[in-house]
Amino acid sequence: MTGLILAALHVNTMGVEDLFYDGEVLWAATSGGLEAYDDEGQRIGHVLEGLPGAKLAAVGMHRGRLTVGGAQGAASWETDPVMPGWEGLYEEEMGADTSVVAVLPNHLVSASGAVFPGGLSLEGHVADAVWFDGAIVAGTLEAELVIVRDGNVSREMLPGPVTDMAVVDGQVHVACEYGSAVYDGVLRWEDIAASAAGAYWGTSSGLVFGESGLVASLDSPVTSIEETPNGVVVGTESGLYRLEASGVTQLTPGGQICGSFLTGATLWQDKLVVSTFDSGACVLESGGWERIEGIPTEMFNDVQADGADLWLASSDGLFRLNESGLRHFGAVDFGTHRSVPGVHHKAVNGLAIGDRLWVTDVVGPVSVDANQQWRRHRLSVWGRSYQDVAACGDEAWVASEDAGVTWTNGRKWAHFDASTGLPDDWIMAVACDGIGTAWAGTYQDGVWAMNSGRWEQLKGLEDLWVLSLDWGDENLWVGTMGGLFRYNDSFQAVSGIPHPAVHDLTVVDDKVLVATEGGLAVLSTHHDSGGVMKQARVR
Repeated sequence: MTGLILAALHVNTMGVEDLFYDGEVLWAATSGGLEAYDDEGQRIGHVLEGLPGAKLAAVGMHRGRLTVGGAQGAASWETDPVMPGWEGLYEEEMGADTSVVAVLPNHLVSASGAVFPGGLSLEGHVADAVWFDGAIVAGTLEAELVIVRDGNVSREMLPGPVTDMAVVDGQVHVACEYGSAVYDGVLRWEDIAASAAGAYWGTSSGLVFGESGLVASLDSPVTSIEETPNGVVVGTESGLYRLEASGVTQLTPGGQICGSFLTGATLWQDKLVVSTFDSGACVLESGGWERIEGIPTEMFNDVQADGADLWLASSDGLFRLNESGLRHFGAVDFGTHRSVPGVHHKAVNGLAIGDRLWVTDVVGPVSVDANQQWRRHRLSVWGRSYQDVAACGDEAWVASEDAGVTWTNGRKWAHFDASTGLPDDWIMAVACDGIGTAWAGTYQDGVWAMNSGRWEQLKGLEDLWVLSLDWGDENLWVGTMGGLFRYNDSFQAVSGIPHPAVHDLTVVDDKVLVATEGGLAVLSTHHDSGGVMKQARVR
């Protein structure tokens, strides 16, 4: 079995969730890992490997060590000279799905209100927490300020659900959706509805206010505020900014991949292209990632390349981009009122290219041949929610959430469901190798292979919730809610990807494009990498 090289990682760090200045370095917990900035505002580091997921929620000092928290727990930096690296915290006590939202000097606080170590429960949905005057002070989505001192818990009402908290000049500033508050032993409500708290107040409309009034106006909701020697730094949903007397300076590097939650990836004219769930689609050009403009939606489900044509499946129909420009194939062009068949339901779910283009929506598959002849195959299927599709030559396999798997060569059709060997009618993903084998990925029963007319489960997959499949390099590649695996007689887990939820897999030549909820990983099976790549971990 060939080795794997992690050729590239593409993550989006524009979404800043929390900031912490340690006296020398400004740390930013972002949607794409941990960033470090010096006092001049230059990014001096980006960390992803070893963190509890790519999307972080909190950063600070915990028991003398730099610590981050996210949707998959918490980790602190171990400075051991022999084995430095990130070390998971309280993993047995937390479990696998604990979302840590606050890092305190001696405690970690989760979104569910659990405090670690020790197991104390704050009995609320916690948005943030701080350590103040010997007490844990937490703000909840139920609009409560919870104070824990010496084991005693007290509660006070706030103007609204909490969004952010900070200790400033001997006071706790509490940002709330419908107002704000200041606590120094006595709680006082303030008039400003805030999304971030610190030396200034930030709002969801991008405004930053100080004691004297409006300080700055940004283009994105403010999420966090931190003071540094060279000015106040503001984190937003679209980057990190420093407020200076001369104006506002963006610190977060531009040219990043357009989103974190990826739904598809492909190579088009030797360029990487990705589709995202909520941030559009973009192409990797020589100067960085550039958005594909002109599409009236941010939600995409898949992307495929066919020579000069780039096809994009979106919530607003099907789009094709080539040298002639961008064209929309949707209800306007292929509505039920038109005689030309095609994609007349608004949302398009899946794409595959064999000897023709295959497209799926809730009604079923549509094929488009080389002569641009569109044909909807509604009478050949009976399901009501068609998602993934795989094509090998003149054959296609179509996955449905309610009718199993359908095979076709455009003339003949065959259907497989729970009554003909599959464990369930809900199929999440399909793949084929072009020489007689096909695979179906299920919602909770792993991967099943079709060989010689029979479905058999592939044993040994650690996570049975399958999201994506592809065949290439003599391996079956499996993306699940809990990680990436490759199969060749047995399953091997592949680590080093930015997020465990793998929503799309595309094998192109010696590259595997892994689209996750935290960004894109490009794996290579080619060993001569010039020394710039690192080994992907396989077990």
